[in-house]
Amino acid sequence: MATEVYRSFYKPEGVIEFLGLGTDSFIGTVDETTILKYPKTPSDKMALTILDLEAEILTKIGPHKHIIGSKGQREDGLLLERARRGPIAQFLKDYTPTWQQRFAWGRQATKAVVVTHRAGVIHCDINVNNLLLDDNLTVKLCDFQGRLLWADGSVDKDGLA
Repeated sequence: MATEVYRSFYKPEGVIEFLGLGTDSFIGTVDETTILKYPKTPSDKMALTILDLEAEILTKIGPHKHIIGSKGQREDGLLLERARRGPIAQFLKDYTPTWQQRFAWGRQATKAVVVTHRAGVIHCDINVNNLLLDDNLTVKLCDFQGRLLWADGSVDKDGLA
């Protein structure tokens, strides 16, 4: 029988509030416009390597209004744009958006995927938890721990997603 390992939450310097968690990372607020994505275990080399790849992928994709913005790295994690309304999954628990809003989100997510694929990136985990909303309810695709491809389609970097 597999045992679940529970890690205690910690906040690196500058993290004000815990926002969420992923498979290998915690997410915390740094300020009104910035979050830090950092390993669940301090100094976890594998988790830091995956965050380095995510930073590289975001740099390769470049800025786009429907992709979460990178704000650089620290030795303990990745600084990212904060989408203050959170994941679409949470929004749908609290609100019932119009069909027009749902179609708009679908178009925005599609644009994010097109830009991602044009940059040679396969996301590998597109779902309503990785589609965030900003203050204007604009979609921001996040969690880029997929694969970075060469122009011929071969794998350059694998984020183990």
